[in-house]
Amino acid sequence: MTCLDKSSEPILFTKTREEENVAEIFVDMLEKEIDRVWSSEVKEMIFSEDDRAKFEKARECWVCQEPFEAGDDKVRDYCHFSGQFRGAAHSNCNLLFRKLKHVPVIFYNLSGCDSHLFIKNLGKTQG
Repeated sequence: MTCLDKSSEPILFTKTREEENVAEIFVDMLEKEIDRVWSSEVKEMIFSEDDRAKFEKARECWVCQEPFEAGDDKVRDYCHFSGQFRGAAHSNCNLLFRKLKHVPVIFYNLSGCDSHLFIKNLGKTQG
């Protein structure tokens, strides 16, 4: 299950001058976007009637896939970035399910000759 801010638009950049360092600009934009996401306020949970029905019917934790036993605290887990309800969870699983300490970045079709430009620029800034 993913937790995406569906209101975000892709960030696009087109080089307009020869002297522009596209890799450096990309890394700067990436860092700004990461800062924006991590510093955003926790959103209120969006909990529809469909979500309520799913929560009531849930017999296992969506995080650990283990069944709810008598006496277990079944809680509503949701994405704090988007507010999207994710599923029923054990209270402990919900508390342990935290934000990632890293942000995955996926490059598609990045050929060997260009990859060094991005790698070189990733190490230029703090963090």
